[in-house]
Amino acid sequence: MPLNNPPPVDAKIAAAIADLKYVKVGSGVVKYNDISPVTLITLPAGSVVIAFLVNITTAFLGTNPNVKFGDAADDDGFITAINAVGWYGVSQYGLYLPEQKSYAVATDVIATLLGTGLIAGEATAYIIYAEGS
Repeated sequence: MPLNNPPPVDAKIAAAIADLKYVKVGSGVVKYNDISPVTLITLPAGSVVIAFLVNITTAFLGTNPNVKFGDAADDDGFITAINAVGWYGVSQYGLYLPEQKSYAVATDVIATLLGTGLIAGEATAYIIYAEGS
């Protein structure tokens, strides 16, 4: 589903959005030789994630190489097990965001590297979120 045609928003998220003051874009980079998990951004308390995108610019290579994106409670809650060059969006690979991704407390968004003997790979994640009051 394209991001310009979002799914309906449930009542809980609609109430949260009504109190939001700012929409921001955060980003972070993960490389094959980083110590996993990698903190990409810390979302402030009261944030609601609107969209999550990843651009893999260098394929992850090694034995069973993959990278997943989420938070400490659900380390693949945004995007699961990807490794090839290209753009990935939460509507294709992650959970239905309006039901799952509002944060009452400050929360780290993380990337977790999978596999062994990684020899290449780089991705940039873009987190579009609204910050509450």
